[in-house]
Amino acid sequence: MKNLNAIKSKLLPFIALTAISGLARADYLVMVKDQGLVNHFEKEEFVGNFPHATFKVNNLSSLLPYSLDDSAFVIDKNFEISLSSTPTDPYMEVQWGIQNLGNNEPRRGGGRIPIPGVVGSDINILDVWRNNPGKKDVIVAVVDTGVDYKHEDLKESMWTNQAELNGLRGVDDDGNGYVDDIYGYNFSKNTSDPMDDNHHGTHVSGIIGAQHNSVGVAGVIQNANIMAVKFMDKKGRGDLEKALKATKYAVENGATVINNSWGSLGHSEILENYMKDAGKRGVVFVAAAGNNYKNLDESPLYPAAFRIPNQITVAALNPENRMTGFSCYGPLTVHIAAPGRNIISTVPNNKYKVLSGTSMSAPYVAAAVALYKARFPEATPDEIKTKMIETAVHVPHFAGKTFSEGRLDVENFLSP
Repeated sequence: MKNLNAIKSKLLPFIALTAISGLARADYLVMVKDQGLVNHFEKEEFVGNFPHATFKVNNLSSLLPYSLDDSAFVIDKNFEISLSSTPTDPYMEVQWGIQNLGNNEPRRGGGRIPIPGVVGSDINILDVWRNNPGKKDVIVAVVDTGVDYKHEDLKESMWTNQAELNGLRGVDDDGNGYVDDIYGYNFSKNTSDPMDDNHHGTHVSGIIGAQHNSVGVAGVIQNANIMAVKFMDKKGRGDLEKALKATKYAVENGATVINNSWGSLGHSEILENYMKDAGKRGVVFVAAAGNNYKNLDESPLYPAAFRIPNQITVAALNPENRMTGFSCYGPLTVHIAAPGRNIISTVPNNKYKVLSGTSMSAPYVAAAVALYKARFPEATPDEIKTKMIETAVHVPHFAGKTFSEGRLDVENFLSP
């Protein structure tokens, strides 16, 4: 047998690994190849013969006194095994916002942009998907141009008003003041059909919750619950009255995350106060910062520049880990950045399209907030906002440009 130092040389790397990981305890499987040494493990849990006697050991330090030959045993960390969690959706390979490989930014006309990106400059979501698919009881309202609720990648992600779906046609079955509002409502035409006749709202929705179904793209939330609230027409135009009605509808019908990828120079005290008051119901608003490269602290756009505690305003990140050349900013007004250049997502009629803008950045954050609410349902809007800012990954190019000076990191954000 070799001396104790030889044994320590084999065991210490495992012990050090446990210490580095910050774990107080870790399970290891020790297979004893020398039958004469089995009695050393009589206090440990016997796992089976593979083919030699194998034991589960919680503390490898306890093995150091044993004069074990390093060829007499095999040590494996009892690592976690799970189903494959990386989606197989075909366009995942160019969803750089999900996984930035440094060479997978899509070109609008097809192919990839040759400009090299920064590997890992993304929202860091892959490991999260294994443990946090989201919950259907967290409703995300997309207040926009509508949503193609029949889209192959979205139809299973839509909020459904069960009372209206199973009720009488032409009757307000749930008594909420709107007839047959199965997937949401259309305030642009004052009808119950929020079908997208533009493309914008459907694109936003795909970023939030496109199904992980080996079709098209993969959204941030695997198990999304998207409410379609349309207030803008096919040209992407709406007004304050419709925006107010759309926002109220979303709040009163249970949405606790509301994505606002739109804006105006006009300031509405009514809308601002209503949104602020909705925070008392736990509602978090996520706003796109805007696309005309202005400092919103000095040249505000709304609702992005509303300084209310339950709103997060989002700038656009590019694959090079920098702010895009179009994104609005503002260290007092804009809170965090998320991917916003050349983002592929769903558009009507089972199609997909590459678009750019802070409109694409906001839904990454909205989806992350929904995941947080699923994991920590008692968290207040202010707590959620603070945690997101504190866990952002610092990006030098955002210094002095946003409050957090960083980009969204979903894994950091969802940590206890």
